[in-house]
Amino acid sequence: MVGTALTRLCPPYGLGLLSLDGWIILRRLGPLVHSVVAHDLEDAKVLRCRIGKQSRTEFDAGLMVRYIDQVRKVAVAITSQHGDVSVMGRDGDIEINSRNGEVSLQDVNGNAKLDIEKSTVRVSKLVGDIAIDGRVNEVNLSDVKGAVRLSGEFHENVSLARIAKSVTFKTSRTDLELSSVAGSLEIDGGDLHGTAVAGPVRLLTKEKDIRLNGVSGDVRVSNNDGPVELHIDKLPVGNLDINNRNADVQIYLPDHAGFKLEASTDNGNIESGFGELKVDNNDDRGRASGIVGNGAGSIRIANAHGGIEIRKGSEEIATPEMPEPPDMPPPPKGGVKGHPPGVREF
Repeated sequence: MVGTALTRLCPPYGLGLLSLDGWIILRRLGPLVHSVVAHDLEDAKVLRCRIGKQSRTEFDAGLMVRYIDQVRKVAVAITSQHGDVSVMGRDGDIEINSRNGEVSLQDVNGNAKLDIEKSTVRVSKLVGDIAIDGRVNEVNLSDVKGAVRLSGEFHENVSLARIAKSVTFKTSRTDLELSSVAGSLEIDGGDLHGTAVAGPVRLLTKEKDIRLNGVSGDVRVSNNDGPVELHIDKLPVGNLDINNRNADVQIYLPDHAGFKLEASTDNGNIESGFGELKVDNNDDRGRASGIVGNGAGSIRIANAHGGIEIRKGSEEIATPEMPEPPDMPPPPKGGVKGHPPGVREF
């Protein structure tokens, strides 16, 4: 009876994977199918379908890691209720619906669409666009040749590196759009830090410590209850529009930058490393304006309950690297009181 049920679930029409109550079901979407790996599915039984001159169905159970091995080119749709899903070395679009597991994509030539519920996502070497929606734990994306769109709620760290095209990140608290990330971008509950980020950048958020190093192009930032720090290394300087409350704003510009400035703050002071700017601090209110160099870029800064600094890049003091922390001793046998063995409390 089991063999009959499995055979019936593998019609010659395409590839789709479904995990329900520990089952993974495969069916063809086209003449070519590629490998998909499912890890640690509870009591999982795997249906393996090999497509060739003599099609046959195999039933493989009792393995911690199960493989469905086929050829490289085909679109894949996977649904997993409990367990990890890994797709590697494949040509074609991927659609995954995952709950309570980890999704891993590596060396994929195609677009990816992920609908996530309490799962972690790790992607590397993707030639295509990727969209991730839902309630997500941790996200780690690197070496993506297409655009990245992240939407929903992200409960842990979001880490992006070497994203060739646009990035969109939207939650109930943060709305971010930028052109590309040649370096890295890290987002968590209280911080948003990036290096080598290309604009135009539009960032609307609150309660974030924002630091962008090597940002280029036009930048618009609106933040509350968190500092904003921008380091611009390249000429010409783009247009900057910064609004903040209850924390400081620091802007570092190339020494020979050309820009015109209008800056104001209430309950704070303004400091400048550019002598061409007129700065006036009276009654805990600061105003600054002027034209530097050719005045090509436009900079507008409005702050409340915080200071403003406009500095030359040569004024920046390098932050010394912190030494590596010593290795943590192994947990005592039997685990920490109140936790299972091998689990540390942070």
